[in-house]
Amino acid sequence: MTKRRSSGDGTVYEDRERARWIGAVTVDGKRRKVTGKTKALARSRLNELLRQRDAGKPVGDGNVTVSEVLDQWLARDVAVRELAPSTTEGYRWATDTIKQSIGTRRVKSLTVLIIEEMLDALSKAGLSHASIGKVRQALSQALIAAQRRGLASQNVAALAVMPAGARRTTERRAFNPEQLRRFFAALEGEPLGAMYALMGTLGLRPGEAAGLRWGAVDLESGAVSIRSAVRLDRSRPSVVDDLKTRQARRTLTAPPLVIGMLRKHRHAQSVRRLEATRWDDDSLVFATSVGTPLGPPNVRRDLDRITKAAGLPPIRPNELRH
Repeated sequence: MTKRRSSGDGTVYEDRERARWIGAVTVDGKRRKVTGKTKALARSRLNELLRQRDAGKPVGDGNVTVSEVLDQWLARDVAVRELAPSTTEGYRWATDTIKQSIGTRRVKSLTVLIIEEMLDALSKAGLSHASIGKVRQALSQALIAAQRRGLASQNVAALAVMPAGARRTTERRAFNPEQLRRFFAALEGEPLGAMYALMGTLGLRPGEAAGLRWGAVDLESGAVSIRSAVRLDRSRPSVVDDLKTRQARRTLTAPPLVIGMLRKHRHAQSVRRLEATRWDDDSLVFATSVGTPLGPPNVRRDLDRITKAAGLPPIRPNELRH
């Protein structure tokens, strides 16, 4: 191994065993290195480190991997934010997906082409445009955090272009006024009719409607306080008090039509509860036949049945609020 030095500007030397050139400079008492297949490339990368140093920017460890940057972002940036469990889980899914593809790569070696190749592979594997976008967004946020800490010189993920052929998700649907009138008529007598009416008039998310408790409903004034929601924990629904966002905690006023449906629903639920041999939670406004929290599959199947019987186009539960 031979070394060649440039006075005051670090060192560039050849590593013949690994067939590469190495640029090295000491910054704040720490040895920083860059590599290149040619001497010119190593010198160019070393000059970039020197420019960062001279501009007063932090110069990080050039050997940090993508996995290490992602782990640090989750532990130090994502963990301190007040996020719904599903949002945090989505970030973890995205980072795991990135790690499987480029986790062992050095951050300093990342290029736009490498990121786009990863996104193209995810598209070919069947991921939707929206899911691929979440992967790119997670990597971009992690690289921004790495830049703040001097571990990355640029955010190449922000420059990457999404795959042109990525599968698009189904466009959001909504009932027109005539369809909405037919829908409300079809809800009469349905066990969960009042829930769908609440979602359609107050804009409740499916989890918020399913997590509503009688103590949060005032049938005299029509006030409905959103303080809890159903979340999935290992595919099992449970009621929690941490909502999707801080702004999600709110009090709304239901129209008289919906209040009337809630009164009928409460009476019918009381009858079912007395007849049942088991009823787990009598505080829930909407529940299964044994008083347990409603899960998304229950609601999707029930809503699909109602719309088909009424001759209406299919609509997903979360689309009712739009």
